Amino acid sequence: MGLPKSYQLFGHAVSGAILRWYEHAGREFPWRSIDSSGGLDPWAILVSEIMLQQTQTARVVDLLPRFLERYPDPAACARATNSEMIVAWKGLGYNNRAIRLRDAARQIRDRHEGRVPQDLEDLLALPGIGRYTAEAILCFAFGAQIALLEVNTIRVLSRIFHRCYDASGLLEPRALEHLASGIMPEGRAYDWNQALMDFGATICRAQVPRCRECPLSSHCLSAGSVDSREYYHKAVVQRSREVRLLGRPIRLWRGWVIEKLRTRPTGISILALEEICAQEYDTVATEGDRGWLIPVIEALGRDRLVERSGIVSDGDVSLSVTDTIQLKG
Repeated sequence: MGLPKSYQLFGHAVSGAILRWYEHAGREFPWRSIDSSGGLDPWAILVSEIMLQQTQTARVVDLLPRFLERYPDPAACARATNSEMIVAWKGLGYNNRAIRLRDAARQIRDRHEGRVPQDLEDLLALPGIGRYTAEAILCFAFGAQIALLEVNTIRVLSRIFHRCYDASGLLEPRALEHLASGIMPEGRAYDWNQALMDFGATICRAQVPRCRECPLSSHCLSAGSVDSREYYHKAVVQRSREVRLLGRPIRLWRGWVIEKLRTRPTGISILALEEICAQEYDTVATEGDRGWLIPVIEALGRDRLVERSGIVSDGDVSLSVTDTIQLKG
């Protein structure tokens, strides 16, 4: 089912304006560069999409080239140990993504002759790759004509076509898919998706959108209303549901442990690690609270990020100086 003719005309005006804006204001990223063979590098795009899942774009810009220098193709990445991947992932956070990326590289090597697959189902079968990431790889690496929907494009399309003043006004997913596909310029999925994401990140922002600088002000149904509403200028503060330990979210302790182990490739005793923590955080006691890091370490072990050796009690937490952890080999 196609879009109504009025929507088609309106949509073409919108897409034309956004593409014209993108031609002179689009952002430059390493993964948008041309490789030596004259085309976009599917492996670089796959790696960048996994990094961008939970890391700020600016950080990926800085760290992607370093990672690709070390692992320029799936075969190189497939040979990496867990500890090597964790070291190479420094600064990107959520370190279990590094292990899943390495596992994906091994699958690419073993099942796809070392080449990033061009089939949606094959991509979805790779560890760490969901539907959005798979479709982004197909579009950006292989030119598939797919309209991508992520947080920026959802907001932009909802505001332009639906008088969306806050999150409650976002279009329904099915309507968004229909709209995004219907107004996407033929043969220009790559530029269109990149343009929408850039436009949402720099002009039609979630917080304090730049409506006065927007080239779509004569088309957008929300123009002049979004940036006048006070609640859109402030971040929505929500009560965190994260599990906490000694007042800090578990994910922060996980990252802290990994950072300490990156500089200690031969490992460290858990007691010594807890003493280091006591020196850095006044809320942690070295006596009486011994073993408090064990839940964090066990969780990291389940994610194959660390391994533990030495004397481990089966009952109440009891640590020996020989009870050590290190990055998993």
